[in-house]
Amino acid sequence: MVHVQSSRRDGANRKSSRSCKWINPYVIAVFFLVCLAFNAGIFMGASMFQKEALACVETAKKEPERRGVDDSQIEAIVQQRVDAALASASQTRVKDFMNNQDTRFNGKVKKFAAGIAQVDKTELFAAFDNGFPESHGINRGSEEAFILYSGTKSMPTDAKLQRKIMFDDGMGVPVTGVATATENCETLNFVTTQAYRGAAQCLVIAGHYESYHVRKWMRNKPEEELQLVGRGYQGPTKPDEFTPPKERALALNRERLQKYLSTLKDLEQDLKPILKRIAKKNTVIVMVCNKGQSDLLMNFVCSSKARGFDISQILLFATDDETQKLATSLGLESYFDKRNFDDMPTEEAKQYGDRAFAAMMYPKVIGVQIVNKLGYDVLFQDVDIVWYKDPLVAFHDTNSPLHKFDVLFQDDGARSMRYAPYSANSGFYYVRHNPKTQYLFTSLLYHGDMIIGTGSHQQVLASLLTEHNSLFGLTVKVLKGEDFPGGFHFHSKSRAPIFKDIASKKKLPYLFHMSWTENKDNKLLFMQQMGMWYVTDTCDSGKAHDLLLEGGTKVQSSEFTNTCCAKEAIITCHYKDKPSIIPCKDSPTIDKKNTGFSFW
Repeated sequence: MVHVQSSRRDGANRKSSRSCKWINPYVIAVFFLVCLAFNAGIFMGASMFQKEALACVETAKKEPERRGVDDSQIEAIVQQRVDAALASASQTRVKDFMNNQDTRFNGKVKKFAAGIAQVDKTELFAAFDNGFPESHGINRGSEEAFILYSGTKSMPTDAKLQRKIMFDDGMGVPVTGVATATENCETLNFVTTQAYRGAAQCLVIAGHYESYHVRKWMRNKPEEELQLVGRGYQGPTKPDEFTPPKERALALNRERLQKYLSTLKDLEQDLKPILKRIAKKNTVIVMVCNKGQSDLLMNFVCSSKARGFDISQILLFATDDETQKLATSLGLESYFDKRNFDDMPTEEAKQYGDRAFAAMMYPKVIGVQIVNKLGYDVLFQDVDIVWYKDPLVAFHDTNSPLHKFDVLFQDDGARSMRYAPYSANSGFYYVRHNPKTQYLFTSLLYHGDMIIGTGSHQQVLASLLTEHNSLFGLTVKVLKGEDFPGGFHFHSKSRAPIFKDIASKKKLPYLFHMSWTENKDNKLLFMQQMGMWYVTDTCDSGKAHDLLLEGGTKVQSSEFTNTCCAKEAIITCHYKDKPSIIPCKDSPTIDKKNTGFSFW
């Protein structure tokens, strides 16, 4: 029976009076019966639980006598039985609670969101190393991560924690340890997200056919509807980072691929004996250089010899005759493939992404792809690098956590959209030979049209790393900046302590990569003041090629290196606002924003 109260004022008092007279006897009787039943239930439940627990204790006490167990084990057996009884009762209470309370998420999303827990992000990333680069800055507001559960089966075993995960107790989302939070997860799908450049971002998680990609919708203007866009789209006033290659790039890539594939067998036959001769621990160091970058190549060789490193397993892919002769005079094993590299530029790149820079991406792809295809692990590095410690030691250590990864990259430092989520630097990386890496670099080769279109193989490689990680389980690791610093660290004031540690020898990284620098001239200047320069005045600025031209075939490797390589670093100050191994306070600044700033 439903009683509807009238909203008319004149009948309010009479209705109230009639309602009270009608309700009182029945309400009192029903209320009395409900209270009696509730208390009886509590009493009976408590009595039954108490009897069950006591029965377990008695059984546990008698069991040792039957099995001949000594007294020292009785307490453990009793406790085990009591714990089992408590767990059973606790599960019953959880079910009762579930039947009478609202969950955090309603039944319409329970198949993918039955509960939620919060864990420390650093602990999570340590337990499940996806290879992501280090976070920049303080990262306030992203120190922890959410874990959504598809049902009670995937939740932690602890009943109290399960209850908090499923129901809102007014204390917020429960925080727990990663091991506990994931103990019953049969699968664990990772999604990392960050509002790019402070955008008003929304994140949709919907129960549907499993997807391993993120679909991005965006408004061009606030008043417009959301539209489906590519991951590189940043709005109507900014360039799209990912666009399909144009016909010129497609045609050039077809031409290059046809030439390469038609000469592949001959190329493999040429390289097999060389690789067999120089490989150590099945590893070959691959480098690529043209005449314009030869000063940096010489510096790597000279600095390595001065510091006592064995670089006999280097295979240099030269792209012109002059660099081939120089490499031979430096004692390097080199190979010049005129069939595929005959149209490569001989001059150095004047800036990142220019014609010479983009063209030299092709031999860098070929060099790694073919050596890896022939069955070798590959350490690829650019020529603007100096070693402080042999990096191969880190990659060959079978006890190191790094050993489980297929590919390992230096952290580029950029956190731009086009390099997400790894920000892998394509100027220093290590590749373990296996079917996954072999297909990765074959795919990179076939994506040559995108490389031509973007002007860099780094962007294309970054996108392939993500896809192959998802599709094939390729394991990718971005190395720590303090162990493998580059130009990003060099040009950042907040990361200056790395270079002061290098100067004082308090802590030495494995290497330094002079990336993030506009051109070769600046690279030389920065390396000179950091104590990384080992090429004598006799041979720098292209003079080494003149020396070889004058000496012809008479120039021996030992004679050449003695002439061109200094035994100690040649240190010269240039700019006070950049890191240096000695104080350069009297030098000018190079960056306008650094006026008055001194590294020391």
